[in-house]
Amino acid sequence: AVVSTQSTGTSIRLVGGHPDAVNDIAVGKGDNFVVAVEDGSLRVWNYEPLGQALQFQVLCTPCCCAAFRPGSEHRVSAGYGDGTIRTFDLVSVSMVCKMVPHRTPISKLAYSTNGEVLISGDSTGLASII
Repeated sequence: AVVSTQSTGTSIRLVGGHPDAVNDIAVGKGDNFVVAVEDGSLRVWNYEPLGQALQFQVLCTPCCCAAFRPGSEHRVSAGYGDGTIRTFDLVSVSMVCKMVPHRTPISKLAYSTNGEVLISGDSTGLASII
């Protein structure tokens, strides 16, 4: 749906289709963005045409956060409620890595500017450098 705002004359496009709470949104440098959803899904959206392109689903744990890997915009990592981090390849539509650096939900992911280091934080205040 497109909503027009009369005060500024701009339009806002509403993106639906998430069955549960949106926990995080990560924007890549390419043509897409990802949405981490409470139902355990990581949903990949295209800008043009606007629409969902892919979905990676993990059962029984929420997808809490996501980050694109700099220098490799077809790779995205997601942190989950069970303390795992999964890295997905958007071209091959596959999981390329799974690690368990935490025992509690991961609340934040960030890559170094060169994409060589991934830092994660959890709900207890622990940070992990991978």
